[in-house]
Amino acid sequence: MRNDAPAAVEMPPLAIIAHWPLDPELVSETFLQGAEGILQARTA
Repeated sequence: MRNDAPAAVEMPPLAIIAHWPLDPELVSETFLQGAEGILQARTA
C-alpha cells in the first residue's frame, strides 16, 4: 500500500484557503469539506 503523497493531498486546500479573502463561515465549510475528503481518501 503506497502512502507517499499525503502532504501533497493536504497542502493545496490549505494554501487556497490561506490566500482566499473569504468569509470565515465559507472558509470553515470549505476546510471541513477538504478535511473530510482527505480522511476519506486515507481510509479508502
